[in-house]
Amino acid sequence: MDIQQAGITQVFPDAHLLSRNLLSDRLRQYLETLDCPGIINDWRERENQWRSLLNELQQCGLMGTIVRNAETTQWAFISPDPQQQGSYRYTCFDRIGFFAHGVYRSPQDTLKALFDMGYRFVDDSSRLDEVSRLPEWKAR
Repeated sequence: MDIQQAGITQVFPDAHLLSRNLLSDRLRQYLETLDCPGIINDWRERENQWRSLLNELQQCGLMGTIVRNAETTQWAFISPDPQQQGSYRYTCFDRIGFFAHGVYRSPQDTLKALFDMGYRFVDDSSRLDEVSRLPEWKAR
């Protein structure tokens, strides 16, 4: 998706967004007293994925960037919502077509929702074009 050609203003992550998916010091200390290394390790991995995703999005921005799940079987992108002025939409797709979308008040909230659904990695910007040329997509 060419953001400039579509007349869409690019949005980049801000410092506040970084803290939205981090485990608070207080909760981390509490989990340590419960001796829950598995939970803490899971959160560390989640925090590392969040930081990595935001780091990459600092370069390319939120609008139109393709993100994927860990299995590389589903992808999504964020765009302004065409039906609700001032809102933002994520659109999910896989090898056979579009299958879901959701609308949020900000691109940051939209990204958070995608992250929570498992879309944690930036993918190739041409992925939608590539997948939409597959026979499975066309057959739908």
